[in-house]
Amino acid sequence: MISIMMCDDQIMMLDLVLDYLSKDPDFKIINRATSGEKCLEQIKNGCIPDILILDISMPKGISGYEVSKQLQLNFPGIKIICLSMLTNCNTVKAMIRYGAKGFLFKDSNPCEIARAIKLVYSGVEYYPSCLNLSPAEILAYKNTPIDWLENITRAETVTAKLISTDLSINLVADEMNISVSAVNKKIKRLLKKTNTTSRIGLLAFLRRVGVLE
Repeated sequence: MISIMMCDDQIMMLDLVLDYLSKDPDFKIINRATSGEKCLEQIKNGCIPDILILDISMPKGISGYEVSKQLQLNFPGIKIICLSMLTNCNTVKAMIRYGAKGFLFKDSNPCEIARAIKLVYSGVEYYPSCLNLSPAEILAYKNTPIDWLENITRAETVTAKLISTDLSINLVADEMNISVSAVNKKIKRLLKKTNTTSRIGLLAFLRRVGVLE
C-alpha cells in the first residue's frame, strides 16, 4: 500500500484529490497539510509518506520549492509529485532541480493523478506529455544550478514583496530599516539573478514562478 500525504493551501483541492485517492485500495492517506511549515513539521514528527503531493505557491508561508529543498536534504526517500496551477517552464525546471519525481497541473483529472502516483512509487518519473521532456533534458535540469531558485536571499524576497505592493523605494527602505542605497542594491541583484531588466519584468517573472502572488 502506498502512503500519501498532500500539502496545499487550498482546502477544496485537498478534499477533492484526497477523497478520490482514498477510494483506491492501493493508497493510504496518512496526513494533509495546508502550509509548507505544517508539512515539514508533520514529517519531522514522524509522519513520513511514500509520496508527497505538493503545491508550489502557498502565499502565507514557505513555498513548495523550500519544502522540496528541505526534504531532498533530510528525507530523500520521500517521492515528491508537484501539483500546481503554475505552468511556466521555469517552475518545472525548479521542482525537478529540487528533487520532484513528477509534475502535474491542477486541471489534471484524478485518474491521471492516481496513475502518476503509482508510476512514481514504482521508480518511474512522471511528467505530462505536453511538457515534451526528454530524459536528457530532465537530467540536465537536475544537474544545472538555477540562480533565482537557489541564490535569492530572504531579504531579497522581502524586498520584492514590498515592491510588489507599489511602495516607493523610500518606504521600502523604511519598512526594512535599511538605506535606500541598500534597497537599490538588492533590486539590482534580483534583476541579475532572474535575468530581467526592469522592476516590472522582475515582478512578472517572480509571479510566474510562484515566488510572489
